Amino acid sequence: MAHVAKWKYKEVEEVAEILRKYPVVGVASIFKIPAPQLQSIRSELKEHLLIRVVKNNLIRLALEKAAADKKGIEKLEDLIDGPTAIVASDLNPFQLYRIVMQKKSPAPAKAGDIAPHDIVVKEGPTSFKPGPIVGDFQRAGIPAAIDKGKIVIRKTTTVAKKGDKISHELALALSKLEIYPFEVGLDIKGLWEDGILFTPDALSVDIDKLRADVATAASSAMNLAINIGYLTPETVPILLSKAHMEALAVALYAAVPEKEVIAVLLSRAHGQMLALASLAPDVLDEELKSLMGEVSMSASEAEAPEEAEEKKEEEEAPSEEEALSGLGALFG
Repeated sequence: MAHVAKWKYKEVEEVAEILRKYPVVGVASIFKIPAPQLQSIRSELKEHLLIRVVKNNLIRLALEKAAADKKGIEKLEDLIDGPTAIVASDLNPFQLYRIVMQKKSPAPAKAGDIAPHDIVVKEGPTSFKPGPIVGDFQRAGIPAAIDKGKIVIRKTTTVAKKGDKISHELALALSKLEIYPFEVGLDIKGLWEDGILFTPDALSVDIDKLRADVATAASSAMNLAINIGYLTPETVPILLSKAHMEALAVALYAAVPEKEVIAVLLSRAHGQMLALASLAPDVLDEELKSLMGEVSMSASEAEAPEEAEEKKEEEEAPSEEEALSGLGALFG
């Protein structure tokens, strides 16, 4: 039986303890991350994230040990491929994934890399002056030409499809054009929480859009509940207020003498009586004539300020004779 170094047992137990301790754990690829950048990521995220780089076979052993306490955590084994690190956090999986993604930075392509997506070079001028670089671009499949003393890209071109192998010539040309198709940073392969394994396709949601969608759904649900009279703690106060206003409207329309509408009904009846009385002034008794007189006086008082203002303007305007004499004095 092969001898197993004691440090490996210790390493497995330490990683298993991390997996047991944190509510959210996962595995992340560290492929092509330079050591200084990995250290920088560790430093920047130390408040939210623990990163432990371990050999893959030791990670698998630690996952199997932790599975006794955390059901389903062993599913992370299927996501281990290439250089891998254990990640652990007290943030929820979606917050953690978003923070890690924000720390990624653009990186240039190298010969032999596989294109992560379609790589497109857009039409337009470049900053390069005419020279041998035109041939370099053309050998990379980029339609370059010289126009007005500058190298230009004649048309937008897809120089590599997703999954294509990037040639040496294309890698150099893309770097010169400052097109960086790769991102360097932790690549989360999966996160586990409460027995659920979250993969990147589930984690890469637009949080702002999700919030807006939830708010829209809540508003639509409230409107529907109000319109169909569905009773909930949120809708009851609104439905009672709506019913009260509708009852008042019916009472006014049907002239129901309830205490909440009687004042409005009396005021409306009084106005209708005065309107009718104004149509037959010769048959009014003394009381109605007096009442009509008060209404007329109120109307006259309201018009008086306007008439006074008009009269004042007329008095201030010069007469025709005054205007002519003024002209005569002006011209001698």
